[in-house]
Amino acid sequence: MPANPIGLALRNRRAGQHTLVWARPDLQAPENFTLTSPAFDHGAAIPEKHRGRLFGANISPALAWTQPPAGPHAYVFQLFALDQALSLPASFTLDQLIAAMAGHIIGRARLDGTYENR
Repeated sequence: MPANPIGLALRNRRAGQHTLVWARPDLQAPENFTLTSPAFDHGAAIPEKHRGRLFGANISPALAWTQPPAGPHAYVFQLFALDQALSLPASFTLDQLIAAMAGHIIGRARLDGTYENR
């Protein structure tokens, strides 16, 4: 009997709102602008073409958002030069990325900028 592909894809994954980066106490902020998609409404079913590889074409939906809050926003772009290509699974976590990079960084660069709505 073949293995259940959904079970394999979800192995070691835990569902729930508490697993979202959104839920981290150190990342809390007012919800003062809105994220939407013309592909589906908040809480509605995601159309088949936007579902994962097992269920659809895996095409990212278009996103739009309302004007973010006024005042400067900080953007940080980070670039790392490595002494080898990383071997990571198709779906990886930030912790896995950092662990794979450890000991292989031979240079790095950073570009900071601000943007202020006027």
